[in-house]
Amino acid sequence: MGGTIRVGEILRYPVDKDPTVQTLDGYPNFYFATHTPGHRRALLEAGINAMAHVKTADGERRPAVLIRSSPWKAGTEQTPWHDVFDLDNGHVRYFGDHKAGLSGPPGSTRGNAALLDAFDGHQEPTPEAGPRRSRVASGLAQARDATLEHNGLKAGRRNSYRCLRHRRT
Repeated sequence: MGGTIRVGEILRYPVDKDPTVQTLDGYPNFYFATHTPGHRRALLEAGINAMAHVKTADGERRPAVLIRSSPWKAGTEQTPWHDVFDLDNGHVRYFGDHKAGLSGPPGSTRGNAALLDAFDGHQEPTPEAGPRRSRVASGLAQARDATLEHNGLKAGRRNSYRCLRHRRT
């Protein structure tokens, strides 16, 4: 299974997580497009979703860190910040997953730790790390929740349509 995800494409993110159906409501099924037999599924359940590490010829690496933003929550008491995804200009400002009231340093949460690890992999190669470093860097894919009308009904948010963007440097 699996498929191609195009930049700016809207994908259906179904609750049942079925990877066998190619399209839903006329949109590509996220789980079909990202399914790799024998590996854990890609998810967009949290703000930062780190895929499981896989073994490659260049060593162990994480295929991608998936970052999801819910624009309709921006500016609310629960989410007072505004994430910015401006990939046309190569800029993402994402506020991470260390919510108010959590103890420990901001980089200690699972999602933030995965982003910091990915950041390290995207730094210029050093004599210590060698050229291998950029080959094992995690891809970063950004998804923004979308609300669409289908058959006269609004669907989206947790019912979920997601627009994926990917940038790997």
